[in-house]
Amino acid sequence: MEAGGERYEYIPCLNAEPVHIEMMQNLITTQASDWLGGFNENPEATAQRAIAMGSKA
Repeated sequence: MEAGGERYEYIPCLNAEPVHIEMMQNLITTQASDWLGGFNENPEATAQRAIAMGSKA
């Protein structure tokens, strides 16, 4: 307001609600499914692959 604004309106972040996080997860999973290569099918194999590529455990 001090900088010349006329009103203040609070807009919550998209990640403020669980439904938004679920929507983002579904969107990413859908759009990236062709290059995820099934990594989500075996979490242990995914973790081992990440560590082999330099990820910190």
